[in-house]
Order: sequence, then structure tokens, then C-alpha cells
Amino acid sequence: MLERTAASLETCSLQRVLPVARTSLKSQRQLHTAFWQHGASDLELLDAYQALLRDTTAAPTPTQTLSNPQTARLENRTEPMKASMFLLDFLYPSGTAALLRKILPIRLPSLEPAHKTRRNATRLYSSAINNSPAGAAQKPQEEPLEDDSFMDADLFEQYWNEQESGVTQDRRPQKVPRKSGPRVLRELLEPSEFGPMHEQIWTEYNKLEPNEQDEFRGEVMANFAQSGRSVDASRVRELFAAVPVQQWTEPIVKAAIKAELVLDDVDNAKVLFTDALKKRGLHQGLDDVMAHAFTTSSWQLALDIWKLFASSKDSEKLTVEFKALASVPGFRDKLAEFVEFVAPKVPATKAKKASKHKPTKAKAPADPEPTPNPTLAVDTEIADFVRVLATKSLRLFSPTDAVVLLRHAADSSAYEAFIKLAVEHGKTRAAAEAYKKYRQLPKAEVRIWVLRAMLDIFYPTDAAGMELVLRDWYSRYDALEKRVYQKFLAFYAGRGDTKSVTRLATEYRKHLPAEAARDMSLISSLMHVHARNGNPGAARKVLENCLEQAGTGKPKTVHWNILLNAYAKASDYSGCLETFERLDEVGKPDSYSYGTVMGMAAVRGDLSFALVLFNAAKADGIKPDVGMVDSLIEAYCQNDRFREAEVIVKQTVKKGTLPGKYTVLFNTLLNHHARKRDLKGLYNLVEYMHENKIPSDNETYSHLLYGLMYCKQSHHALNLLRASEKDNLFKPLPEHYVLLMASFIHSREPHMALKLNEILSKRQEPEMAERTTRVIDALGRWQQLPGHQRWQKDQKYYITKAINLFKQTLQKTGKGHHEAPRPVVNQFAHILFILTQIRDFGTLEEIMELYTTQFPSAKEPSNLPIRLLNNMMLADYYERKFDRVREIWNHILRKTTLQAFGEVNEEPRETGAGEGAETPAQHLVGPYKWILCDPIKTMQRVFYDENDANGLMEFVKDVRSRGFELDSKNWNYYVQSLARMNRFREAFGECEARLMPNWTGWYRVRARSAVKNQLPLELRRLGSFPQRPRPISHTLIIMAKKYMDLENLANWQREAANQLEWVNAECTLTVKAVKTMIRADSELEKSVFNETEGVLTTEEGRDAERYDEDGEENWSEMTEEEIRTTAKREQAFANQLMSKRVV
Repeated sequence: MLERTAASLETCSLQRVLPVARTSLKSQRQLHTAFWQHGASDLELLDAYQALLRDTTAAPTPTQTLSNPQTARLENRTEPMKASMFLLDFLYPSGTAALLRKILPIRLPSLEPAHKTRRNATRLYSSAINNSPAGAAQKPQEEPLEDDSFMDADLFEQYWNEQESGVTQDRRPQKVPRKSGPRVLRELLEPSEFGPMHEQIWTEYNKLEPNEQDEFRGEVMANFAQSGRSVDASRVRELFAAVPVQQWTEPIVKAAIKAELVLDDVDNAKVLFTDALKKRGLHQGLDDVMAHAFTTSSWQLALDIWKLFASSKDSEKLTVEFKALASVPGFRDKLAEFVEFVAPKVPATKAKKASKHKPTKAKAPADPEPTPNPTLAVDTEIADFVRVLATKSLRLFSPTDAVVLLRHAADSSAYEAFIKLAVEHGKTRAAAEAYKKYRQLPKAEVRIWVLRAMLDIFYPTDAAGMELVLRDWYSRYDALEKRVYQKFLAFYAGRGDTKSVTRLATEYRKHLPAEAARDMSLISSLMHVHARNGNPGAARKVLENCLEQAGTGKPKTVHWNILLNAYAKASDYSGCLETFERLDEVGKPDSYSYGTVMGMAAVRGDLSFALVLFNAAKADGIKPDVGMVDSLIEAYCQNDRFREAEVIVKQTVKKGTLPGKYTVLFNTLLNHHARKRDLKGLYNLVEYMHENKIPSDNETYSHLLYGLMYCKQSHHALNLLRASEKDNLFKPLPEHYVLLMASFIHSREPHMALKLNEILSKRQEPEMAERTTRVIDALGRWQQLPGHQRWQKDQKYYITKAINLFKQTLQKTGKGHHEAPRPVVNQFAHILFILTQIRDFGTLEEIMELYTTQFPSAKEPSNLPIRLLNNMMLADYYERKFDRVREIWNHILRKTTLQAFGEVNEEPRETGAGEGAETPAQHLVGPYKWILCDPIKTMQRVFYDENDANGLMEFVKDVRSRGFELDSKNWNYYVQSLARMNRFREAFGECEARLMPNWTGWYRVRARSAVKNQLPLELRRLGSFPQRPRPISHTLIIMAKKYMDLENLANWQREAANQLEWVNAECTLTVKAVKTMIRADSELEKSVFNETEGVLTTEEGRDAERYDEDGEENWSEMTEEEIRTTAKREQAFANQLMSKRVV
């Protein structure tokens, strides 16, 4: 490029065309230093023009003189170049020529002032036609400067700084001592920031004496071999020809082979590699030959070279690193082609036969790209080659290429090397995938260090990986190590697996008795597994037994904290307070202790008591942590003070002084936004976390899935999990897939939940009780399955399948438990509900007998969980056993009242005045406020069937006077029942007061008007929020029918006319909804207006009982004697805390 450019400018250089500046340009705008780095840093002109301007006055080398004296003389008479030697010299600031003349070993005439007399230097190559006769006399040449010094980067930097500052120093030429030739060459061979200088190296090398050239020949060849230029490759060939075989070394032979490949002389490179291997045992050139073969797809060459090496040298003694081969573009595809080339071919007859019976299907345009050939190199002639690559040069390949290399090698040592490399670089996911392939190799014996590394990677979230590690460990060893025992005990305890914890604890004590006796973490794990299952009694018993066996009578604070956590999981508020009192007396509570009790108060919505505990902790000198602040956030959210909670969280994050992970605070906010169907609030919080670099955890994504589930966006939840696996956003846990199954069920797609369960089974995901519960729930909704899945299958098929699955899960739970774990209770509740829907009361009784047999404490109805009592109550209603329904209702009311207030008031509480607008005398917050919604609905049905309107109204008044509330379905059913029983005034009054404030109008009316049909998305999502009452279409259709009946009666009865007048005056929204309703002639309208409907429903279609999708509402089953003093104990304990401390 420089040659062509110089030739185009030879007739007249720019310096000769442009006039000389007569005035100083310093007042003009100066170019910034960055201009000289305008993106062309890869093109170093200082090297290029020195190659073209080799000093012609230098004496010829001895080799040139002896070989051809005439040629040497002709070379000294090269035609001078008339163009500027530095094409962009007019852009340089003034003074550049003087600087470059000082620091460069040659003359720069083009940078001198144009008006000075000068003589152009000659160059090696000239595009000008030399018309002078051969042998013509040449004019004497100028003597070269004696300054052979090399570029000084510091001098350059100083010069540019002076140009920008305007202050210059005296830089007149100074006499510099002349450096010797070997010293200059040594400096040129060293790495430089200006890049390699091959021309200068070649010039200085030719100036050396023969004995000095022998010393530098290998280094010069290695330097030239890196350039990739043909001229340098020719020089390497010339230098190598002078090296005797006895002096061949690995660098020299490697450089010579690479030079032959650059010159495209593959045969000569192959011969050279063969000679070096056989005569001297040198094999470093194997990398370059194989890289060339892979680049050009010369598979026969690659196969021949490897066979040659394998026959002459043991592959185990191979020391070469395949750097060049690892840098070949598309290596994994090239390797697949190579393996396919070497692999044995399929006979043509067999191929024809196969194509005759199994025609090849044409590939559609939308089909994915074909996968690489599945043939493995382990069965080919190059098995050792691939194994060597995978074991000794694996770190040089990219992760994707390394994975393909491992698959073809199928070697244990290669997988071990990859796992070690991935762990060192923090690539835990790649290490886990490699481990799963590694353990499946034939005759693979997993090394102990691999199992230790995988244990650290899988713990504590990857249950499937933990099971694989445990299985592989037992396949080689009889017992675990102490640290491994601790890890697995903590893992199974966190999952509530009592059987596994008990088995490992027994084995731990048997094989390592001394360590187990001193290991306090063993006691913690045994307690934690019971705490996880909400069994504080068993946790306390474990603590007492272990302390007695160890001879230690005083438990540590960590054990008290686990016991507090057990009571918290069981929602035993009284037991939690009692344990905290005991801890405060015999020990010293820490931040976790206070945080646990504060969390119990927060879940109940007791903000005042949570603040008392917070202040007491500060008075005790305990610095608040994230857990304590999280309890306050929960208390604020339970009291619907979301804005204040969000402000506290953001202020805490802004200060950044509290110990702990701030992600916990945002998870609490996300949980409540998800329950309120506020997806916009969810996304805003997640964006805030991202902006403030707050990491997300698995619970964060669980709350996002909850939000999508409640808003019936199951396919968005599916896309979230797909993106997480594809883009490595986060690693989905089995709990996330269970939430996805619940989301499909919530959106009336049970077939998708069943399909997802099949996928999880094929992926060998560990079985979970929650997952089985979702499968049972999906099978119970057979009416919502697609028609093709219900083809020739009746409800009996699905019910039988659900019951069999339930019994299989129950057998794994075992007998003898005092109380049923929460997942087991959920499964029983779903089975009872399914049997109630099909009116199979006989099987229902068998299931309840099975429950009491499994858990003996449940023989008394008062000891049954509230959820099961509700299912029994519903079954008795359908059996028309109303007396038994009332009996169970009394049990439920007593239990919930004790839990909420700590006492039972047999008489209804006083209510406020005003018809239809009673207010509770005692306020409840939190989940207790809505805990009776399902039993209330069953009781409403009883009063309606008995046509007892007064009893129904008294019942609702009594429930609300106790502090409990009705949800949207309860209010709709209440209004429908009153209207059906012709209590017009009460029905219209309750509808107006409770339901109509959240009514959004008729869609058909909006469609016919000049307004937007669709309501805001946030408002539509709130429609499914049960704690936001709104009228459903069924309710308004009934109200329209009763309004018409009231208008007809008003013509004949004075009382009806007065009621109609009151309704029109006081119930304006309801009347407007009735009068603006447009008939759709649906089956529901026909049934209502024709008075042919049977049982009242709150939703169209299936009678769906309300279940908490996440199963978190599992209130304690305490005796009355334990609960009666809860409220008094709380107040007394708060007073005791504050009397000890100065807040």
C-alpha cells in the first residue's frame, strides 16, 4: 500500500507543491494529541518507511560481497525516490523533524524544511524507471548519521506534552555513544509497544559477524515466524537452510515449519516435520501443521501427521500446547467433520436398504439447524489425539469448543480437568453439567475431590445434584466425611425431610462417634427439620435429649432461635412468646431472636408490639439487622401502609449501614404487591433493585411468578422460566416449576400443569409433596381438560388416578407423626374437595379414617386443621346434615377466635348503629381477618336452604362483630341470598354499600358508546382480588330480576312502593346498573329470569372453593388452655421488656 501511494506522489511531493509557511501557525487552532491516534494504530509508518529507506551508504555484508559483487554494486545505485518519504508529514507540528532526527537511526529528509537544500535518500524498491545506463557513475552519497539509537517512548511523551503546553526545551543534537550491533538487535527482538520491527531486525542481523549471527539465528527465526508475511517466511527458509541437523531445536524447527505453511508449501512442511521427528525427536511443529489442516479442511493431512506422530512417539509424552489449533475459527464444527471423515463408513448396501424403507424427510425452512454428527472420536483412529487435546490443552479452547471436545473424547481425566478449570473460574453451571456427563461414562469412578467440589456447587438449592453426589459417594465409600455429613444434614433439614435427617444422624454417630458427640450442628439440624415442618414439640424434645446425652444442661442461643423458628412455622404465637421469655431469663437474645418474635407479631398485623420489640432490642444494645427491619416492613404491609413500608426500605438501602442482604426487604414488598395483583408495582421494585445493584435471589423470582399467577398470566410465567434457562438469568428451582403448575391451574389450564409434571419427571427432578398436590388438583379439574384428553375417559378415571397418587405419597410420609405436615394437609384437603364435588361421601369417610390412623391426635374434631374442618363442613352440607355443619362451624369459630384474640367470647360483640352498616367492635388486621371466608360461605348456604333470612343477617352481623371480614364471594352470595328471599331493602342496601363502589360498568354499554371499551389493565387485574368486593354479573342479573318484581308489586302494595322509592333514592349505583343492563340472552339470564336456577353460585361454571395457592395460611392447632392467655401474656411480656430497659 505504501509503495503504491509513494509511486502516485513521485512526480511532485506535497512539500514541493505547498508553499512554505512564512508566518507562525502557533496562533491557529492546534490539533489535539488524540488526532494522531485516529484509529490507524495498527499501521506503523515508522517501521514501513524505514524498510523502504534502507541506508544505501551502508557497506554491503560480507555474504553479499562474496556471493555477487556486481549485484552489491548495483544495489548501491538505486534510483532515489522523489516523493515524500512520510506522506502525512504536513500534519505534524513544527519541530517534529528535529525530534525524529535525534531519536531515529536514519535521515528524514521529508520532514526537513522545504527551502533547505537536501539530497533524497534511496530505498530498496522504486517505482520510477531507471533510465541510467548500467554501471553509470553515481553521485557521492551523504554519510549516514552516527546516531543509531532506538526510539525512546519517554522522549515521545515529553515532546507531545511540550507541544500541547507551548513550553519547549532545548533539544539540539547531542552526541550519543554508539551501540554495538548485538545490543541493538537484542533491543529490537524484545517486545515493544510499537509492535514487531522485522525490517530493522533483518537489517541489524545482516550487519552482524557470522559467529554473532549463529547466536541470534533461532530468535530471529522465531520472530519472523510470527509475522505471517511471505517475505519473512522466505527469510526463515534461508536461515534454516544454514542450520545443520545437529543444531535443530524445537523453536527453530517450529519456525521453519510455520514458514513453509505460510509459503503454502505443505509437502515441504510435512517432510520437515517427519525429519525432525525421526532424526531429533522434535514434535512442537505438530500444532501448526494440525492448525493448517483444520483451517483448510485437509483431513487426510491431519490424519497422516497424527499417525506419523503416534507411530514414532508416545502420546503421553506429548508436550506441545495446541495454541494455534485452539484459535481455528469454528473448531467444534471442524472437529465434527474430522471425526466423520475418520469414522468407518456405512456400507452402501445398508444405506440403500435404509433409505428404501425410511425415506428422508425434507427439511422445512423453519426447522432448526442440524446438530453435529453424533459419532464420537472414541471409536476412531484419532481417539488419542482428541484425548490429548481434551487433557493437556483444554484451557486454550472456548467453553463451547471444550464441551464438544469432551463429548468426543469421552475420557474421565478430560472431564476432571474441565471440572477443575470451570470451578477455578467460577463457571459452576458448566462444571455441574460436565459432572453429570462425567458420572455416566463407562466404568467411571468419580474422584473424591470432584464430589467435594460438586457438593459446594449444589448446596443448598440443587436437590437433584445433591442426590447425585450422595449416590456417587456411597458407590465408592461406606460412609461420608464429617463436613459432608454436616452439609447433607443441613440440606435435608432445610427441606423438612425427617427420614433422611434421622438416617444420616444415626450413621454419623455410628461411623464418627467422637466428632458427632462434639458437633453442635448435629443438634441444630435435628431441631431444624422439625422446625421446618412446624413441629415445635418435637424440636424441643430433640434439644432436651441431645443436651442430656452430651452432658450439657444449658442450650446455646442458636438452639433457642431454632425453637423460636419452630413455633413461628407452626404459627404458635403463645409458644413463641413463652420461649422468648425463657431465653430472656436464662440467656441473651440476639438479633435473630428479636427478629423471629417481631416476625410473628408482624404476620398478625400487630405493628405496635413489633415496634415495642424493636425498641427493646436497641435498648439491649443489639444493633438492628435486615431481619428485624424486614419484620417491621411486614407489619406495615399487613396494615395496608405500603407507601410507608417502601419509604423505609429505600431509606435503609440508601444508608447501607445494616448488616444483611437487602434483597430480603424487597422480597417482602414484592410478596404483598403480588397478592394485590399489582404487576406494575412489582416491575418498578425490580427495576429499582437493578438500578441500585441489589442482587435478586430465588425468592425474588418466586414472587414474580406469584404475581403472574394471581393475574392469570401463566404463559408469561412459562416464558420467564424459559428465558432463565436459555439466557442463564437464574437457575429455576423445583419450587419455581411447582408455582408454574399452580399458575396453569389458576388460569383453568390443568392440562398444561399435567404436561409440565411429565417434563419434570423425564428430567428426573426430585419428587416434592407440593408438586404432587398440584397434580392431584389438576386431575380433580377434569372438566377443564381439552376434549381430546377426555376422550373415552370419564371422571372416575381421573378421580381414581388422583386417589392412587395420593395414597402413594402418603405411604412415603410414614406413620407415627403427632401432627400432619403442611404439604400432607394440603393433599388431604384437595382429595376431600374432589370427592365432595362428585358426592362420593363413602370414599370421603375412608380418607378421613386414613388421616386419623396416620395422625392419631386428629381423632378429636377440635384437633383437626381448619382447612380439613372446612372440607368436612362442605361435605356435610351436601349431605344435608345441617346440624353437623353448625357443630363444625362452632369448632372453627372457637379455634380462630382463640388464635386471633387469645380468648373466646361466647356472646356476640357489640356493633355500631345503623342498618346494614355494622362495624366490628374489635379491629383485626392481617390474615386472621379473612381466615373464615370459606366456612362463612358454607354457613350462608345453610341459611339460604333453610330460607332463614333473619338468621343469615344475624350470622353475618355476629361474624363481623368478632373482627372477621367477608371477601368478595361472601358478599355476592349474601346479596344474592337476601334478594332470593325477597328481602329487597336489605339486599339492595348491602349491594350498594359493599359491592357497587368497585363496579366498573357494563362492557356492552361502553362498546356502544364513544368511550374506550377496555378498562385499564391495573383495574382489570384488581377484579380478581378477593379482598376488594365487586358485583359479579350473576349478582346484578338477580338484582335486575328482583327490581322488576319490586316494580310489579309496587302497583299493588304500599309497602313495596315505599321500598321501591327507597331503593331509587338510596341505591343509585345499583339501580343504574340494573337499568343500563343489555340482555345477552345467555343461559344464565334465562335461568334467572325464568326462576329455574337451583343452587346459587358466585362464579359462572364450576363451584370452586377458595384455596390459598401458596399454602401459607397454616394456623396453629393449640389447645384452649394454651391459647387463652396469649393476649395477656403478650401485654405482660411487653411491659416486662420495657420495664427492664430504657427505651
